[in-house]
Amino acid sequence: MSTTFIKFLLWLLLIPVLMFGWLITTSDGLRWAYTQAEFYLPGVITINQLDGSLIGPITISNLDYAQDGNRYKAAQLILDWKPLSLLSARIDISQLAIQSLHISLASSEEPVAQTDEQPLQLPDCHLP
Repeated sequence: MSTTFIKFLLWLLLIPVLMFGWLITTSDGLRWAYTQAEFYLPGVITINQLDGSLIGPITISNLDYAQDGNRYKAAQLILDWKPLSLLSARIDISQLAIQSLHISLASSEEPVAQTDEQPLQLPDCHLP
């Protein structure tokens, strides 16, 4: 093979590596990933400002999320996580800080009846 062809292949491989690096290490990459993922999120989410990177702390300002009549608002949310844990189908959050959280739950039309049913069972969560 000629050296020109080898250089061409190296440049061809370098482009996806640079694009992936841009995606995971810059705020613009984070914003682009958010716009791609926003379509798949249940409910309606509105974010005023999104800063950080996919591999570092993420700061969300003026978060407004609505789903099934419930509404969640936060002035600021700071999330630091380990994205490599996604490879083992886990989400590993090392820090979560929320400022001025307001939760508005949907009103139920039926009154809550007292029953002798089993107590509420929470899902199996493993927290550090």
